Amino acid sequence: MSTEDAEAYTEHWGPVLRPAVDRLLDELAPLAALSRHSDGRPPRLLDLGTGTGQLAFAALERRPGIEVVGIDRDAAMLEVARRRSAQIAMSASLSLVEGGAQELPFEDAAFDLVASSFVIDLLDRRRAFREVRRVLRQGGAFGAVAWLPAGTDFAPRRIIVDALADVTPPP
Repeated sequence: MSTEDAEAYTEHWGPVLRPAVDRLLDELAPLAALSRHSDGRPPRLLDLGTGTGQLAFAALERRPGIEVVGIDRDAAMLEVARRRSAQIAMSASLSLVEGGAQELPFEDAAFDLVASSFVIDLLDRRRAFREVRRVLRQGGAFGAVAWLPAGTDFAPRRIIVDALADVTPPP
């Protein structure tokens, strides 16, 4: 994708997607309750498939004290996110990384939260969920927004549920 296409995506889809992003962040209750780690490090959120950074920026607006890492494989989308980041005071709390969700370039248990908006449907879910589980600390939370409401029975939803079952340890 070109940078111009990424900017057009942000302009067109940003307002459409924002309510779902806000709802996801509202439902990730740990985001509101997170505090600094005992060693003083801020809580960390991974925005999986950050695109132009909409979820990352919304998270920083809600909790300026957290550290957000956005990862996306599309360099043009990340370039738009970097430009947007340079315009806000919270940019020091945001890192943008080029890479894929199926092979995350992060250490094990590196994040307190992992969130994704409108990307999970586009991935090899089993691989992506294994990676999410690997980089999420014990007790952390994962949330995602997909194109159809929860409870809608359609093939991609069943695939996601099955993939999550594959990587979730029994209670």
